Amino acid sequence: MYVVDSPVVDFDSSGLCSSSSNKCTTLKDGLGASDADRADIPISNCGSLRDRIASCPGVANLLKQIQADCGCQPKINCKRQGDGNCGSSTCGYTRAPLFNLWCATVTICTTRDGSKSLCESMPLDEFNPPPGLCDTIIHELTHVWDFCRHGTIITCNTDICRELHAYESEPSENCRRLFPQGSAGYISCICRRACGSAVGQSCISSTGTDRRARCKTLCEEMYRTNQCRDGVWTPSSDPQK
Repeated sequence: MYVVDSPVVDFDSSGLCSSSSNKCTTLKDGLGASDADRADIPISNCGSLRDRIASCPGVANLLKQIQADCGCQPKINCKRQGDGNCGSSTCGYTRAPLFNLWCATVTICTTRDGSKSLCESMPLDEFNPPPGLCDTIIHELTHVWDFCRHGTIITCNTDICRELHAYESEPSENCRRLFPQGSAGYISCICRRACGSAVGQSCISSTGTDRRARCKTLCEEMYRTNQCRDGVWTPSSDPQK
């Protein structure tokens, strides 16, 4: 799971894709960043994971896109399990900037020995196998990108859209493997993932299973009627728009 908290403190939303609908377009930059690009990526406290993070396909291009759109470079930090918000099942989180005055900071949670990202070795369920390190970093950097473009004020609907954007941007997102994109099975799967993050922040005032179920119902309706576009909630009375 990803951590979600108040927008001014810690918030999670993921991945890079850009399209006119909620169908993700995969970002490609070859096999990963060049040696020069990797050297410029601001990564700290990540030890042996540094080169792996910098080499993830899409990271260098996404950082360039953030620089172009936001005029800043996000910091990428690693914390070990039990440190800060890195709980027993947290892949990573993004610290939103106060009043959007600077780029958000991404934290990747690692195992206690720092040898791998925490969620790489943590099976979740049949719909959510462990996200890879590249999935986590692209997910979190997508949140950074959305923060600077769309602001840090989050409602339930905008939270769902940003989580959908982030999850669909993950290079190895599992729902695409299980179901044809846009099918009923895919929508149910991706909304299950999105609401696993969104309900922690702003969705539905009820608690527990009912809260997740209500979030998922809302997410599925929003997806079917194309209300999420590039991480933005665009409500429309016309499902074709």
